[in-house]
Amino acid sequence: MMALPVLAQSEQLQARRAAMEQAYQQDMAVCYQRFDVVSCRNEAREKRIETNAALRKDELAHNASERQRAAHEAQSRADEKQRDAQVKAVEASTRETTPNIPPKPQPINDNSQRAAYEQKQREAAERRSNIDKRLSERDKPPAAPLPLPEAAK
Repeated sequence: MMALPVLAQSEQLQARRAAMEQAYQQDMAVCYQRFDVVSCRNEAREKRIETNAALRKDELAHNASERQRAAHEAQSRADEKQRDAQVKAVEASTRETTPNIPPKPQPINDNSQRAAYEQKQREAAERRSNIDKRLSERDKPPAAPLPLPEAAK
C-alpha cells in the first residue's frame, strides 16, 4: 500500500531534522574553541536557518501529500458507503415490489386445542372484568397534584 513509503519519508524527515540539530550543536561546540566566538556562532546560526528552511519546505510538501492522501481515502470511504446505501435501497425497493404474502394459518382441527384457546379467552375476559369492577368500586378520591417547582423555593 501507500502507507509504507509515507512512513519511510516521515522517518527520513525526522532523521534529517535530528542530524541538522546535531550538526548545529557540534558547530556551536567548535565555536567555543575559537577566539572569535560571536561571528562563528552567527555563521552556525545562519547555516542552521538555511538548512531548516530547506527541511521545512520538504516537510510542508510531505504534509500536503499526506493530507491529500487522507482526503482521498476519506472520499473513497464515503463513496463506498454511498454505494452500499444505494444497493440497500435497491434491495428494499425490490422487496417492496415483490408481494409479501404471509403464510396461511393452519386450521385448528384438534378440538382440544380449540377448547384450550376458548378457555384462555374466557379467563382473559374475566380478568379484565374483575379489574374494571375493582376500579369502579374505588371510594378513595384521586391524590392531590404535586406542587409546582416555583412553590418549593
